Amino acid sequence: SGNDGGDDDAVEPIGAVTLSRLDGDRPAVGYWILPERQGEGFGGEAATLLLDHAFRTYDVRGVEAGAFDYNDASRALLESLGFVEESRRREAWFVDGAYRDEVVYGLLREEWEGETRPATDG
Repeated sequence: SGNDGGDDDAVEPIGAVTLSRLDGDRPAVGYWILPERQGEGFGGEAATLLLDHAFRTYDVRGVEAGAFDYNDASRALLESLGFVEESRRREAWFVDGAYRDEVVYGLLREEWEGETRPATDG
């Protein structure tokens, strides 16, 4: 019955998506979902909306994204969206006491626009 000031209708953020480096021809896509909410499809849904926005709003040839070599879920998400592995930055990040590789992915406009995917609201 509407918002009565209680927490029943409170909105709690569960993650974030970002689009950065908009001054170049290959903006960077980033995403992060709370560990306890991962695996529920929110990352894919949010990334899809962000990619639609990026290609509809900006005159870019493509976008890129990175994932740690050990993050199988993140890499699978990127690949499910049509991203292609383009390079590997060896020992690029110091994480949990060890240097780790970053796998760099790219997605070109024609690859995104050529994909068949469910329509999103908004």
